[in-house]
Amino acid sequence: FVQDSGAQLLAVAIGNVHGRYKGEPKIHWDVLEAIHAESTVPLVLHGASGIAPADLSRSISFGVGKVNLNTELRTATLAALAGQLEGRRSDGQNVLGLLGDWERAVTEVVSATFVALRAT
Repeated sequence: FVQDSGAQLLAVAIGNVHGRYKGEPKIHWDVLEAIHAESTVPLVLHGASGIAPADLSRSISFGVGKVNLNTELRTATLAALAGQLEGRRSDGQNVLGLLGDWERAVTEVVSATFVALRAT
């Protein structure tokens, strides 16, 4: 597939899912190892939200070069927004003025993830 399509990255499903997990993620390491052995391009974990930092770190040794943490980022953004709007009236609110808190919330999630990865 990679050769025929000219893909530069390959997104794989190995027990990871988009969104919140119902229970603990069950990563199929044997499948990831087999795909990595055949792949000539970096692998991507779409749906890396909820995967433990130690497992994200482990995935790197199997060729994963990109992870997507959209659920954590959206959760942080919505929490920042909820905190900003609490006790305020919405009329006349400067929506663009809210972006600074969103950016800080997302930066905290990404930073915490990378700190956790480095620690493993």
